[in-house]
Amino acid sequence: DDFSRRHIGPREQEKREMLRTVGVQSVEELMDKTIPASIRLRRPLRMDDHVCENEILETLYNIASKNKIWRSYIGMGYYNCSVPQPIARNLLENAGWVTQYTPYQPEVSQGRLESLLNYQTMVCDITGMDVANASLLDEGTAAAEAMQLCHRYGVITELKLPHEMDFSGKDVSGVLFQYPDTEGKIEDFSELVERAHQNGTLTCCATDLLALCILKPPGEFGVDVVLGNSQRFGVPLCYGGPHAAFFAVKENLVRMMPGRMVGVTRDANGKEVYRLALQTREQHIRRDKATSNICTAQALLANMSAMFGIYHGADGLRHIARRVHNAALILAEGLRRAGHKLHHDLFFDTLTITCGCSVKEVLDRAALRKINFRIYDDGRLGVSLDETVNEKDLDDILWIFGCESSSELIAEGMGEETKGILSSPFKRTSKFLTHQVFNSYHSETNIVRYMKRLENKDISLVHSMIPLPITWREFANIHPFVPLDQAQGYQQLFKDLEKDLCEITGYDKISFQPNSGAQGEYAGLAAIKAYLNAKGERHRTVCLIPKSAHGTNPASAQMAGMKIQPIEVDKNGSIDIPHLKAMVDKHKGTLAAIMITYPSTNGVFEEEIGDVCDLIHKHGGQVYLDGANMNAQTMGAKGLKHASEIAILNANYMAKRLEKHYKILFRGARAHEFILDTRPFKKTANIEAVDLAKRLQDYGTLMIEPTESEDKAELDRFCDAMISIRQEIAEIEEGRMDPQINPLKMSPHTLNCVTSSKWDRPYSREVAAFPLPFVKPESKFWPTIARIDDIYGDQHLVCTCPPMEAYESPFSEQKRASS
Repeated sequence: DDFSRRHIGPREQEKREMLRTVGVQSVEELMDKTIPASIRLRRPLRMDDHVCENEILETLYNIASKNKIWRSYIGMGYYNCSVPQPIARNLLENAGWVTQYTPYQPEVSQGRLESLLNYQTMVCDITGMDVANASLLDEGTAAAEAMQLCHRYGVITELKLPHEMDFSGKDVSGVLFQYPDTEGKIEDFSELVERAHQNGTLTCCATDLLALCILKPPGEFGVDVVLGNSQRFGVPLCYGGPHAAFFAVKENLVRMMPGRMVGVTRDANGKEVYRLALQTREQHIRRDKATSNICTAQALLANMSAMFGIYHGADGLRHIARRVHNAALILAEGLRRAGHKLHHDLFFDTLTITCGCSVKEVLDRAALRKINFRIYDDGRLGVSLDETVNEKDLDDILWIFGCESSSELIAEGMGEETKGILSSPFKRTSKFLTHQVFNSYHSETNIVRYMKRLENKDISLVHSMIPLPITWREFANIHPFVPLDQAQGYQQLFKDLEKDLCEITGYDKISFQPNSGAQGEYAGLAAIKAYLNAKGERHRTVCLIPKSAHGTNPASAQMAGMKIQPIEVDKNGSIDIPHLKAMVDKHKGTLAAIMITYPSTNGVFEEEIGDVCDLIHKHGGQVYLDGANMNAQTMGAKGLKHASEIAILNANYMAKRLEKHYKILFRGARAHEFILDTRPFKKTANIEAVDLAKRLQDYGTLMIEPTESEDKAELDRFCDAMISIRQEIAEIEEGRMDPQINPLKMSPHTLNCVTSSKWDRPYSREVAAFPLPFVKPESKFWPTIARIDDIYGDQHLVCTCPPMEAYESPFSEQKRASS
């Protein structure tokens, strides 16, 4: 069974019909016409044959069985956790929560936006900060972003102990400390924060959300930026990720905060609703001045952590934190009694130990119990406990370290004075998660219904996504720092994938370090900078970015400490070679790199890509190339090639159908996407691109880059919708429709709107909600809110949960008034 037939949408008859429309006889002829000969790959890919679904599952089972599941108490930011089954089943494994990566259209994204707002509120409450974003890719990214926030154009990093830090020169932009630190130590940083602030230095704290449920939060001792990893809030280890990082700041830094941020605004009816705030448009409008790459997010995993917080609430989280901390206190007492030395008196869940006996003896006993500890270079051992630790686990650890007492006997013998954090000045006294959303869904029934209610508000990929086996325990429960012999299944996956990716891209080695394309941009630029620095060319800092590159590129270059020089595109949408040559000549002494998107976001292949690379290399620069359209399907070489061909066919077919109705920009070597020019409508009908995007919601479709997975019927529905919208624009142009009150300006049309007893618009309800025959009542996806007010949201920035009154219906208000 060839899986590519299931993945690729158009059937053979549909392909022939589309080829006829485009005006070619075969896919091969289309490829010859669209892909320039200078960049066309003629040889077949050297890859394994395709594998059918049943075979790939069997293969994955075999690979997974090579991973060994030991109990890992290694810590370092990664912990086992108990993933609540209703969240695993109804969110992580539910394709209804697998949505387009950025909710640009908030009217059909209210569910995940509400959930991400819950995440932001949870982070603000627990950290004691004013504002948080909707997650970053991982803790490393968050730490780098924090330092870049402190100083946008390059940072010299110095590692010092807190008491050694000297801010008196007023030349330190930021300080980053960890609380509790990687060895488990909890110390008072309030004096450091005050000293830094007196000298104009910003303070950044990396911390642990679970610890802060019983530990004084950083926001209460003046920290400017708080960050960390939210993995232990209900997300499996999965050998290191990805996991959502959290990032929170003081109010005065909100407009410098990286990543996505969900904000509260109102819609056309005055109802409080959600949307992406500030940074979303900054990336696309400011481009070369952007300080934020909004693709650096883990929306699905942030939603999991938000639901974990909602499911447990403040009391539940406090209970988990206390249980983990108490286990650490019992273990510490047992280790002391057994003659071992603990390096820190105050800790949350992590102990750093100098053994009073042979370290080898301890590790040999740990291997017998299949338990992993952290091993320091100097021979010390680290033990980090988590919410999954039970009495038997503690007894096993105590036995490994030669303690003759059980955890129960040790606990009984511990005096009242041994209370750790809860009897120290570091004890948290402030409340958190007081909003009603965190106090309403603590039963399995209620949390499932709440998640379903949010899911139903969003357009998602429910009809085209197959959940992956990331919840299999052999993949999910592996700590990233276990010995390699315990992760041979993962190593096989990496090896096989690297082989295939090197074959597809033509490169020598592949790094799996970046968690996303956005992070890949930063990693690529960091590699280029390191290469130039190693050559003694630290002065090379200019990055050329064509206007056809991905919108994320300028923000990544900013974060990498480079100076951006935009490059124009020609009338065909390709890089303007004369302008490129002029800019290369202008910056030849300081040229570091060029960032190229290939094929470009204009939907064309760069025919002169080889000449561009030669030009940059000749002048001492490096080339970063951004693809972002590679599908890791188990499809084999033939299937992957065919998928690329059909993606090109689909885009060319749609462009052909629409070219009589819209001006299509850049009709060069057409690739996998295309751009419709809506600018003329501003003059002729006062209609802008946003009006078309909102009106498309009434047709139940949001698409412009078709990919290979959509069939001809879906492509035709989109084209029919766009042609119908063009006719609606014509009615405005010809004076047959009001220029202000028309289906485009008033879109999207909600169910409440079209079923209201009052309808005073100069077009019918049918035109509003069912504009074409394929839009049927039984299958229509209804936007849940009217058009949002971006201006109001920017002027009234609210990024935490609004008061509960905002959720009440008019009926509720009426009922309250009458009573």
